[in-house]
Amino acid sequence: MSAWSAQRKLSYGIFFMIGVFVLVFVPVFFVWYDDPTCSDGIQNQGETGIDCGGVCRNLCQRVQEPPIVLWKRVFELSPGVYHAAAYVENPNINAFALSVPYTFTFYNEKGQPIGDRSGNIRVPPSKRFVVFEPTIPSTEPINRVDFQFTQEPYWQLAATPDPVLSVVTKRVLSSETQPRIEAIIRNDSLKTVQNVDVAAILYDASGNAQIVSQTLIESLTQGESRTATFTWPKPLVRSRQCTRPSDVVLVIDRSGSMDDDGANPPQPLTAVKDAARVFAEQATPQDALAVVSFGSEASTPIDQPLSTEHLRVQEAISAIAIGGTATQQTNIGAGLASALAELTSSRARSDARRAIVMLTDGVATRPIQQGSAQFPEQYAINVATAIAQADIDVYAIGLGNTVNHQFLESLTATSTRYFRAASAQSLENIYQTISTAICEERPTVIEIIPVIHR
Repeated sequence: MSAWSAQRKLSYGIFFMIGVFVLVFVPVFFVWYDDPTCSDGIQNQGETGIDCGGVCRNLCQRVQEPPIVLWKRVFELSPGVYHAAAYVENPNINAFALSVPYTFTFYNEKGQPIGDRSGNIRVPPSKRFVVFEPTIPSTEPINRVDFQFTQEPYWQLAATPDPVLSVVTKRVLSSETQPRIEAIIRNDSLKTVQNVDVAAILYDASGNAQIVSQTLIESLTQGESRTATFTWPKPLVRSRQCTRPSDVVLVIDRSGSMDDDGANPPQPLTAVKDAARVFAEQATPQDALAVVSFGSEASTPIDQPLSTEHLRVQEAISAIAIGGTATQQTNIGAGLASALAELTSSRARSDARRAIVMLTDGVATRPIQQGSAQFPEQYAINVATAIAQADIDVYAIGLGNTVNHQFLESLTATSTRYFRAASAQSLENIYQTISTAICEERPTVIEIIPVIHR
């Protein structure tokens, strides 16, 4: 038999076997094989649970973690009207749930439930999100809120990630009268997205949510950016947080001229002490304050060493009094020198910003050096130079019209740290300005969360 004939017979045999397989085995396969239904109530065909996992879109519920409620808050929008919000995290990667029911429950100050608000929300995969309920009327004040999902989420596999939505910018445009936040949201995905809920959270200095709001962007095409705006009708209650603590010495003139405007009570000394106490009240808890008063000499020991117990500082300010004839002169240099000694003592903190706030209503007249009428001012300038070399800031306040403004300004490193006070009535605002300048505030923390919920 030729090789060609044998090859032809082999080919016929192969084709015959293929024909038998197609005619016999393929029909048998389709008769006996069940398509994955993911709804037959049986764990089969590679499923990791009954109708879940493997080829099924439905995920096995027992292996998924429940959503974590990080916090829930109620915010008074106006008298008798509130917003409610819950901050939730889905810890499950690639697992989402549709239309999960939830309920906010509201309580009065006695802990009694006074109302509730329910809804449904999509839980996005592996993401933090806000559940927000706006404009909740209440006939009595809401003191507390509770939040819970009222059914366990039915988890599904996210075959593709949620569209990528970026927060390009975010900023507070107004916070004193009508708070307003603007954020630019960009669609970085390859398709148009619809119904984007954008939540805004503004945190106070302690990291607590102070206000929350939400708005809707109906559509974002590929690469498109849109501005989301959030407004509130009432001013923010601001809580300052400085980038670092401060050690501050208040240096206060108690020379004889501090009662020239009235002896009972002594003025302007009484108004000066009132303003200085307000400064101490408004200091942040991490700030340490000290008090030095001066006449012909500085107080020895000083009126109050550095302390974060601000009530003690206020009491020390209240106790300052004009002395007898031996303390009627004005020794600005001595007051500054005592403040310098306190800010370089063991009580001062290495990580704190150090500052001196000095107030006087007169002209430097002490200490005396024979033949040098300018020695009291020169002595104070020499001390101020040593203070600057120690990296300590000096703020000076000249009260009234009898002070040497040029000299007092020279005690500070820059003219912006010298303040002219025409009368004692302006001191509180000046102390407030200095307090704000000393505290290098941390930037306001704004969180913007865009989520496709619908």
